[in-house]
Amino acid sequence: MNDPSRPSLLERLSALILREPGDREQLVALLRSAYSRNLLDADALSIIEGALTVSEMQVRDIMIPRAQVDFIDINEPVESFIPRVIATAHSRFPVIDQNRDDVIGVLLAK
Repeated sequence: MNDPSRPSLLERLSALILREPGDREQLVALLRSAYSRNLLDADALSIIEGALTVSEMQVRDIMIPRAQVDFIDINEPVESFIPRVIATAHSRFPVIDQNRDDVIGVLLAK
């Protein structure tokens, strides 16, 4: 009568009512449903979906090899590096003081 391997009535009812997602696709569908019912705003949905996407990536999928990084020297005039920032379409540029191993800041280009 009381089989420990079988979920209890309360556990089975909870599973029906709470509808816990079984996989990633169901989780995304649940999040989008929450967005459509105004329980999540667009920014929150975007952040969560982005986090789910990034969690499946490897570092090489996201990062640029150091040899291809566009550095900006702190002494470089703005007029000189702005065309490069626009042309590369990167969002972040390490700012250095002559030495590429000594990053003193990051220029956010978004």
